[in-house]
Amino acid sequence: MENPLGLAEVELGKQTYKTYVGYFDPNTSEMNGKVQVTAYTRAEYAAAVTALTGSADLKTAFGNGGTAETSEIGTEATWNVRISAKLGTDTFQISLNRDSMTVSGYADDATLAAVDAWADTKPALN
Repeated sequence: MENPLGLAEVELGKQTYKTYVGYFDPNTSEMNGKVQVTAYTRAEYAAAVTALTGSADLKTAFGNGGTAETSEIGTEATWNVRISAKLGTDTFQISLNRDSMTVSGYADDATLAAVDAWADTKPALN
């Protein structure tokens, strides 16, 4: 795991990734069904989405041989990652999700400032 803040300790906690894969009729482009994907690591999530969007059997069953698409970019895709960390003697948690980042449990304002400065370098978090 990367340690861009020079943290004394970093422990990846609970991860949850969710989305839907929709199956569409090739003639009408209407969605005929969808399957929810829930995974507990990013690798499992990617593998499940790849398998479900590539399954000819599911495309036939739900979409008459049409297409399968994920709502990865849409509002139905969610994810949440929790990290426990230690900077100097200050122990704290970072929770990242699709819309926000929360830092909690810190005692030293310098900890929040360091995390905030790092977050400012990440366009996806701004």
